[in-house]
Amino acid sequence: MKKALGFCLVLLFLINHYAHGIIYINDGIEHTIGHEMDGWLWVDHESPGTGTSLNIVPGGKISRLTAYEDSIIRINGGSISYSSSNMPDSGSLLAHDSSQIIMEYGSVNKYFDLADNSRAIIYGGSIGNRLHVGNGAQATVYNAGIARLGATQSGNVEFWDGSISSEIYAGHNATITIHGSDFMLDGNPVEYSTLTSLYGGLYYDEPVRYLSANTMSGGTITAKLYIGGGAEVILSSIPEPATLLLLGMGGLLIRKRK
Repeated sequence: MKKALGFCLVLLFLINHYAHGIIYINDGIEHTIGHEMDGWLWVDHESPGTGTSLNIVPGGKISRLTAYEDSIIRINGGSISYSSSNMPDSGSLLAHDSSQIIMEYGSVNKYFDLADNSRAIIYGGSIGNRLHVGNGAQATVYNAGIARLGATQSGNVEFWDGSISSEIYAGHNATITIHGSDFMLDGNPVEYSTLTSLYGGLYYDEPVRYLSANTMSGGTITAKLYIGGGAEVILSSIPEPATLLLLGMGGLLIRKRK
């Protein structure tokens, strides 16, 4: 009878923590992930104030990750990667509820999406499909390779360095600031300026434009450009070395606080 009861308790625990491929982590401590986890991790789901954090290091691989409720995710060489199972949006990272994402290096193979006033600081690495910032969220990209960069619903992106290879879109009062040189719009040189909608429509109804530029460390931007709904794409210069030094010091302070 005791053995049967023990088995039932273990079974109930597994059902609660791994239902439908979902793994719930909400214990308020820091977890270092240096191995493969073929599942969908939900961090601090419906657990405000818990403060759970993940540190994904080299060798760490999570099939899909969703951060909630002020949780902190650090990607220090690991990856959010496609799994062997048929999990929807495998290889994606989503952040809600003022979560904090710090990406030093590593990769997100599909979607890197921020919402609900979450914030990401990206120092390096790659994003295979898109970085999307919405619902008042913010992202600061110091250096990364990105296929698609987008912001909607008052999202804000500051892109300092790296590459954008496919598409840039901005809508619903969002702002994207891109620091670079040799900006070209539809094949013509363009000065540092603020680009807005052509016809005042939604970004996906606007005609496509084409933006290219060089970035600070030898990266390039070659992307289709869509802007609508009161959004802005600001073309800005590469800062002076002294300014970059101050930015780097500020980033170190942010990492230290986290």
